[in-house]
Amino acid sequence: MREYAPESEFLHQLFESLNMAGIHYAVMRNYEPLPYSAGGSDLDVLVATADHRIAKETLIAVVDSIHGKIVGIVATWNFFEASVIGFSRGQWWGICVEFYREIAFKSAAPLVNYSALVSRLEYCRYP
Repeated sequence: MREYAPESEFLHQLFESLNMAGIHYAVMRNYEPLPYSAGGSDLDVLVATADHRIAKETLIAVVDSIHGKIVGIVATWNFFEASVIGFSRGQWWGICVEFYREIAFKSAAPLVNYSALVSRLEYCRYP
């Protein structure tokens, strides 16, 4: 039987909303426990450049829908990071969600061309 972490409601709704919006994305690491738990890790997501704005809007809408709060935001040319907190199943939870446009090292030029990366990634669609 799978255990559900306090952030699981948020994760389920986030992935469902990203999928329903037709956003092209791939979880970059630590995807094994998703969407039942973040496993104590940040959520690093590579998002197609064309979908980046709607992905941010979707994240904000999901946080609002579960009565969570975004307590911090960092935005650069390459990524959008939101620190999210919420209360579920009688417990407080928090997660840092990062949406990346490109894979880059210390804000340098992209290391991997997005179209080349997409041709190699298998996208996971969570229930």
